[in-house]
Amino acid sequence: MSNYKLKRKKGRAGRPEELKKALMFDRDVYDDHAGLIYSRLMSVTIWGLILSALVLGLINSGIADISKWDTFGKVLFYAVVVLFGIPSIFIFPTAFFLKQGKIRLYKESFIEIYGDRIIYQKVPRITGNNITYEPMVVTGIKSVEPGTYSYLITGDVLNGNTGRKYDSVRIPNAFEDMDALTGLAK
Repeated sequence: MSNYKLKRKKGRAGRPEELKKALMFDRDVYDDHAGLIYSRLMSVTIWGLILSALVLGLINSGIADISKWDTFGKVLFYAVVVLFGIPSIFIFPTAFFLKQGKIRLYKESFIEIYGDRIIYQKVPRITGNNITYEPMVVTGIKSVEPGTYSYLITGDVLNGNTGRKYDSVRIPNAFEDMDALTGLAK
């Protein structure tokens, strides 16, 4: 939660509303759900990186002399390198850094569940040591639709920073005990 403290909003009769549950980031949940696409991309393209390194090593060492191969072998070799090896060189690091960037943001984000409302403390950006929180307050929850990558919560959504109102908010499936959200819909 870093430097941010959980706040309690005063409910009826001036009593503080009781915080029922705070959901924090869970790396295993993230890897199985919200980060699944990055993991799959990385697991496929790592083989392209290995293939590219192997090919470069064989060619530079003189073991593989492509000029002596027949036409079919050359076409197959170049097709595999061009269609699989070269894209992997770009896709793997991109997926890796996107995944790590999302993890960095989600580690600072959290969800607070009160009686009939949810506050999703979203971190849209981290600049140096400055963490920007964007509280998304959801009241009057109509439905909670769990998905593989995120939960779609419809209701009265208010952005705490800008005051803008929305009909729904999408919360990434990267927090512990996300099933606690499904029981909040009326």
